[in-house]
Amino acid sequence: SGERKEKTNTPHGERTVHMPLSEVMFRCKLPRPLSGPPCPAHTVPSTQATQR
Repeated sequence: SGERKEKTNTPHGERTVHMPLSEVMFRCKLPRPLSGPPCPAHTVPSTQATQR
């Protein structure tokens, strides 16, 4: 079930990869990981991240 949505494990939980960056920003409300690959929500400019 859920073959359309591929999920990848990140340092701070699961996230859907087939999702617009804005959608990811809405779902990811955890702080940016100190180590490891950052979540797409954390790769956007800080100005956009602070707005949402």
